[in-house]
Formats: sequence, C-alpha cells, structure tokens
Amino acid sequence: MPSALATGLWSRVSARVAHIRLPRRPLTFLVSFVGTKALAFLGLLWIARSVSATIYGSIELSLAVGTIAGSVGLIGIHGAAPRLALAMGDEKIDDLLAFATFLLSATAAVGAAAIWVLGLPPLWACLAGCSATAAAQASLAAYARTRALPIMNSLVDASAAISMVLAVAALQLAREVTIAHVAQVFTFLAASIAAASFAVFRWRVRENFRSGYLNALSMGWRMQVFGLTSVIFGAGLRPLLALTLPLSALGVYSLCFRVANLLLLIHQVVSTYIFAVLYRSGSRGFDLLFALLVGFLAVLSVGLWIAVPLMVHKVFPTYLSDLALIEKVFPLIEAQVVLWIGEALLENRTNRFGLSTRAAGGGLCAIVAYALFFRFGGLAGAILLFDAVLAAFALFQVWLLWRADDRLPMAAGSILAVLLAACARCVL
Repeated sequence: MPSALATGLWSRVSARVAHIRLPRRPLTFLVSFVGTKALAFLGLLWIARSVSATIYGSIELSLAVGTIAGSVGLIGIHGAAPRLALAMGDEKIDDLLAFATFLLSATAAVGAAAIWVLGLPPLWACLAGCSATAAAQASLAAYARTRALPIMNSLVDASAAISMVLAVAALQLAREVTIAHVAQVFTFLAASIAAASFAVFRWRVRENFRSGYLNALSMGWRMQVFGLTSVIFGAGLRPLLALTLPLSALGVYSLCFRVANLLLLIHQVVSTYIFAVLYRSGSRGFDLLFALLVGFLAVLSVGLWIAVPLMVHKVFPTYLSDLALIEKVFPLIEAQVVLWIGEALLENRTNRFGLSTRAAGGGLCAIVAYALFFRFGGLAGAILLFDAVLAAFALFQVWLLWRADDRLPMAAGSILAVLLAACARCVL
C-alpha cells in the first residue's frame, strides 16, 4: 500500500511538472536569477562575518525598515502599474513609476540631510537612504514584470541588498566600516536615485500625466493595503526587536535569519518554474504540491540546523559567545521562513479566488496583535509567537479558501506540523 501511494503521488506530480513552460532563454535566466540571489545571500553573510554584531544589526535593521518604508512610500503605484498596462491598456507606465520613486527618494534624501545637520543618530539617515534603494528596486521590478523582462527582473530583484553589500565592500577597502560611513553612502544613493528618477520622469512624462497619476493612485492605495501584510511579514522581526533588544542581539537574530533564508532561495528557484502550475492547479493539485514543497523545505531545515554549530565555528567565529542562543533560536527562525513561504503561496491562491481583502484584514489584525505582546518571553519567545502568528494567518487563508469550496487539508496539516515542531523545539 505505501509503495502504491508513493507511485500514485509521483505520477500526479510528474503529470503537472510536465506542463511547466520554461523561459525562452532558460539558462541565461537561471544564471541571472540564481547569481543575483546568491550574491545578495552570500554578500550579507560576508558582512556578518566582517563587522561586529552591533554594526550588522544596524545594517539589517536599515534593510528591513527600508523595505517597509519603500513599499509604503510608493503608495501602491508599483502595484497598480502592471494592472494599468496589462488589463487597462495604459502602456506608458514609465512616468508613473519614475515620479513615485522620485517623490520617495527625494524625501529620503532631504530627511537624511536634515538628520546630519541636526546631529541626530546616523542610523536614522541609513534608514532613510535604504528606503530609497528599496523603492527603486520595487519600481524597476514592477516595470520588468509588466514588460515581460524576466532577466531584468531577476537582476533588480535583490538590488537593494546588493547595494548594501557593495557599499560595505567599498568601505572595507577603505577600512572605514562604521554605521556613520554606511549612512553617508546611502544618503548619497538616495540623492542619486532622486536625480535619476526625476530625469526619467521628465523624459517619459505624458501630456495628461495628472489624470493618469490620480487614476493609478486611486487604484494603488487599495492594493497597497493588501500587499503591506506580506511585506511586513517578509521583513521578519527586525524592526520590532530593535525596540526592545540591543543591536548586538538583533545582529544574532539577523545572522540566523539570513542563514535560514537559504530555504527561501531554494524555494524561489523551484517556484519560479512551477508558479504557473501552482496558480492554475485545482484544489487537490495545489494541496499536494504545497504539502510536498513545505515537507521538502522542512527536511532541508533539519540538515541546516545540524550544520549550524560547525558553521559558527568555521565561518562566524565572532558569534561563538552566542552559540547557545543561536542553537536555540535557529530552528524557530527556520520555521518562520517556511511558514512565510507557505503564507505567500496561499496569498496567491486567495488573490485568485478574490479573497485578498478579507485575507489582508486578517493579516493586519494578526500583526497588530503581535505588536502588543511580542515583548514577553525574550528573543526565543518573540520568535515563537511570530511563528504562531504566521501559522494563524496561513490557516485563516486556508479557512477562507475552504469556505470558497477550495479545500486544502494537506496544506493545513503541513502548516500545523511546522508550528508544532517549532513549539517542541522551544520546550525541549
């Protein structure tokens, strides 16, 4: 019976994988996609190895806050542009994206300059500068997706993190890696992005820009509310932990978060090729693929957890004093990454069924509830509570889909299994 069941599962998965359509230049796309992701992934780990935990925690906080601020500051224009171009025939979206990027990056540059003039902490200027690079990344990625430019999309998808890696590398050569110097670099980048986006806007602006912009704005802010949940969950705990923990502790969490993101990198490579299959699958097909993907990532996470002590000894010796804490929280952070991947897959499903409004409302309620209680239980308690919130949000989406007659029992079971494994590790 087990062999017959395995054979049946394999035949069903093979039948679906056989319908996957690869890009016209799959090798070029794969090299650019994996290369860009690997550069960002390994580059940030190199930063963690090269600087103190306090500086690394500051850098990760800047990237996380910048991602959220950059997304919010675009007011949904980057989300509305593809719909305007693909569904409503508004082919000229360059000016909309450039203007939205200019407004945010100019504000960030002026804010960062004011921080330097007023003598405020340099970290604040770094936060402002990172919001500009994140906004530029979001706008370029929206343009590439709309124009069906997968290679360009793969190159710009991690550009904000890569800009941080390149900045720290340049400062390392000058032997001047402090958060103040990083903030100076990103203040300059914010001003440069503002100038470049304004030049593009003036070059590509349409005659009736005002009406087109207002139309995109009215559509985009609604989409912004729906996408904000995923952006906040994707940023992890870094912004909230900075409110209660020292930056050195945030550096420890961020190191574990970046190592665990290897699971996300593997998921992105796999899901890039099976996205269409996942999107078009019926309930049973999606349920099966979801459970197999989560199970595959869970198995990989066990191997990664076993390798962590050796990795700290050999690659990150400056964190040896925190090894006991790392061994305790790392599996919880792995569960966080796997649950976020599952939540993102379910978010695509709820969008397909027109349930994004209800799902986003539940997600925002979960985030607010977490913000009220995350201070209790120390670092491990905060991470476990975040895992529970992610699992609850994912299960809420499963429930919404179930009510729409899209039943996903294996998906619900795999989510609960990941959460229970995290709870067991925290107790033991």
